[in-house]
Amino acid sequence: MLPHRDLALAPRTRRILHLDCDAFLASVEQALHPELADKPVVVGGSPRSRNLVMSCSYEARAFGIRAGMHLSEAQRHCPRAIFRDGDAQAANRLREETTRVLLGFTPAVEVASIDDFYLDLTGSARLLGAAFDAAAAIRAAVRARTRLSLTIGVGTNRLVARLAGKLAKPGGVAEVFPGGERSFVGAFPIDHLPGVGHSIGAELERFGLRRVRELTLVSREVLYATFGGAGL
Repeated sequence: MLPHRDLALAPRTRRILHLDCDAFLASVEQALHPELADKPVVVGGSPRSRNLVMSCSYEARAFGIRAGMHLSEAQRHCPRAIFRDGDAQAANRLREETTRVLLGFTPAVEVASIDDFYLDLTGSARLLGAAFDAAAAIRAAVRARTRLSLTIGVGTNRLVARLAGKLAKPGGVAEVFPGGERSFVGAFPIDHLPGVGHSIGAELERFGLRRVRELTLVSREVLYATFGGAGL
């Protein structure tokens, strides 16, 4: 193994990866049906139904289609979109195949949902190389095995890794190197934080708090008094 920068980190520096399957249900359709590659695919059913968009490919998103939109509205945005019902069994199978690939790199794999995972590569620098390079290798291995596209964020904890991945979509790898976490996370809108939904986000904005760095100036006592346990 050639020397790399992660070997210079303090022992046991955490190296956490967040893996997100891009537009998962739509990507499953494209993986099962190669002719749908690079096409605007919308999963949810027929546009004549009253259903909502469950997932859509990035090609469909380019036309303004988003999850939660009525299928009929999605068709108005992109008349040439390809509408699919979705295949839950295939989605579960590909998730399981993805998990098996990940376990080939580390046993520390957490399946967080049907389409995202956390990996802990702490202490594996001599075996797997730098975390960023390992992430790129993992992304390529999953693609080769399942034809699914992954976006991977690398950081020293789950939150930083998840937010890093937002900058790499779709299909990229982004890393926040140890020491840069505070400035990186501070620049994000508050609603990117887990637990900040519509109501809490609106209340924070009422107080003039829009960025994470502004939230760090508020004491724990004030947050608890305002939002209870969710504030902490």
